[in-house]
Amino acid sequence: MSEYDVTEIAGIDKCEEDPSLIEVTMVSRLKKAPTGSGGGNDLVTITSDKGYTIFEAQRNLRSNAPRRLFFGYVDYFLIGEAAARDDFLKYFNMLERDHEIRKSANVYIVKDGTAKELLYSTSSEDAFVTEKLDTAKKNVEFISNTKETKIIDVSEMIEGSSLIIPSLTYADYKDEKIIGKMPEKRLCLGGYAVFKDSTLAGFIDEDYARGYNVIINKVGSFPVNVNDETGKLACLEVVRSKTKVKAQFEGEKIKTVVLDTHILSHFPEQQSHDNIMNRSNVDKMSAELSDKVKKDMEKVIKFTQDAKVDCLKIGQRLKLLYPYKWKKIKDDWEKLYPELDIKIKIDSYLLLNYDIDRPAGSKKE
Repeated sequence: MSEYDVTEIAGIDKCEEDPSLIEVTMVSRLKKAPTGSGGGNDLVTITSDKGYTIFEAQRNLRSNAPRRLFFGYVDYFLIGEAAARDDFLKYFNMLERDHEIRKSANVYIVKDGTAKELLYSTSSEDAFVTEKLDTAKKNVEFISNTKETKIIDVSEMIEGSSLIIPSLTYADYKDEKIIGKMPEKRLCLGGYAVFKDSTLAGFIDEDYARGYNVIINKVGSFPVNVNDETGKLACLEVVRSKTKVKAQFEGEKIKTVVLDTHILSHFPEQQSHDNIMNRSNVDKMSAELSDKVKKDMEKVIKFTQDAKVDCLKIGQRLKLLYPYKWKKIKDDWEKLYPELDIKIKIDSYLLLNYDIDRPAGSKKE
């Protein structure tokens, strides 16, 4: 195994210089031996090559590499936006076909750039890009604006009626002190790339992507700032969410779909000094939380209807709930979905206030 470099991430792009070519970029690292009393840093190597197919490009790359590169180690495959807009299936086919590639590897779409540029600008000896992706993937449970999607998941979606893949991008550092040999840019994970057929239709922005997670029941937790009855900020943490799909029919025609969402939240912080744990204020904060989550869900629904893509899997859920009526509308679903009246009903409940009735500094009544 000593002859192999640990290659954990690979990028696939439509070549910018020659659109007829495909460019593959691989990031590998080699553990350097410790020197003196200190440990050795990893040697990070980024290499890329081109070909008319992905297989040819990666073989060209591997044939010229100083050490052996192996696709079987890759945990993350990044596909550039231009490639996704060109024809996603063209750039994905080898990932599900080639025997070296593990089908448990994660897939991401690079928003506003190429996979090559992202890998070059977010990698360094002191900050390996896969470690940042590993951490970001785990931390997403705190904001619920993306989800893990593996090659096998993408293959299943291709067989279905919609395709949606998490996106990532890169940006300048903000409010961060750079120590050591840090990369030029920071990695930003969040949001989704939505496809119609095999072409990128657009992105669900990370600012409201949690609305998608709420609809498809993939919520870890996320914070929502609200105003209490004193006008000061308080923070509620959504810890559980469940959305059910209901439909109203007129005969065999579908009239309305209702997304019935139930949210449970905790109360980790308030900025006022007053005792605000009373029924009227709890109801006010819960209602504001519901309104903010509802707006995110509405943005997601509007995006999918404008793109004419049911990536919310509403059709699949209707098929399970109303199998007989679904048979009557399934052939027209692609035309029905963009014009469908979709309503949202949210019930929000405050579950826990951490056993604190009065904040520090409040006056006893």
